[in-house]
Amino acid sequence: MNFAEVREELGKYAEADFAAFSGKIICTQYPMMGVRTPKLREISKKTTREYLESEPKYYEEVVMHGLTLGAAALTAEELFGGVERFLSFTDNWGAVDICTSSMKAFKKDKENCFAKIKEMLFDKREFHARFAAVAMLDFYMDEQHIDEILELYSRVESGRYYVDMAVAWGLSVAAVKFYGKTTDMIEKGAYGDFVTKKALSKCMDSFRITPEQKEHIRSLRKRLQSKNR
Repeated sequence: MNFAEVREELGKYAEADFAAFSGKIICTQYPMMGVRTPKLREISKKTTREYLESEPKYYEEVVMHGLTLGAAALTAEELFGGVERFLSFTDNWGAVDICTSSMKAFKKDKENCFAKIKEMLFDKREFHARFAAVAMLDFYMDEQHIDEILELYSRVESGRYYVDMAVAWGLSVAAVKFYGKTTDMIEKGAYGDFVTKKALSKCMDSFRITPEQKEHIRSLRKRLQSKNR
């Protein structure tokens, strides 16, 4: 499907009520059509790489760009050339998070992609850094990478809301798989107050954190609160 055909297809599944709801939780300069994510993923399977040459007008078209990029069989070099263009017109967390998890190159060229996102994590541009933080939690929460990721997260500059929230999310995912290592870093004060607070809150909300671990998190919260008084 070409760009015009994709826009027409998106229009068939636009929901005004869903657009209004999404607009309340995703802050973006792009107007929203109100197409649900599963349908966006379905339509993206019909696009070709020529779609990547287009300029998005709607939020959903930004997402379609990222999904089309993610579906392509690319090396790390090819992917990140495309990622740079994708992020150049991405202004919200929704498009970043939906598209990052779909990028096949992270599995095909894993270590070269990891080298790229380690650098991008410290980019001054907010959604570039968020992309890297989310890619780490999507593809690299394993024994080989966990120690480095926990250390990298600790060096991310605090104060950018969407980056801080991505790091907190990453820590909560790390805690599910590597609880001891993650909470050890938190107890050492490796992360800023806001990131720590949000990470622990996400852990408490997780069904994958055990009751015993949640009890430990409660005591950890109290100790950290006492230190900050």
